[in-house]
Amino acid sequence: MITPTYVFATPVLGGQASLGMMGIFGSVNTSLAGTLTGTLTLPPPIGSIPFMRSDSISDSLTSVGDLYPNFSLRWNAGVNNFMVYATGDIPVGSYDSTRLSNIGLGHGAVDAGGGYTYFNPQAGHEFSVVTGFTYNFNNPTSN
Repeated sequence: MITPTYVFATPVLGGQASLGMMGIFGSVNTSLAGTLTGTLTLPPPIGSIPFMRSDSISDSLTSVGDLYPNFSLRWNAGVNNFMVYATGDIPVGSYDSTRLSNIGLGHGAVDAGGGYTYFNPQAGHEFSVVTGFTYNFNNPTSN
């Protein structure tokens, strides 16, 4: 992963803003194995017939993943720190619904939220909470 980020020197709405874009390049190997066993029961005189079927498949991929833009804005007021953010997924990575191994998600997404941190280094106390909402767009290949 690589995430180049620019932090603005000039305050934005009284806070410090940053803008970045994460990109991914990687390799993935996936395998799947399974066995199905059972008994087929037929009327007499044939009776029951046991059966078993085993199979395995595997796939590998080396490619690029999706792009993840991000924006955050933070404020500091003594021991109180506030932050809002927006991020998402631009589905440009390697994705194919018929392939076992994928690096991209195959659909876009947006996420936004905010956070608060109480940080008092003299007392040795810190508390953080972050909440957000994510919306995933429809995958056009798999619906």
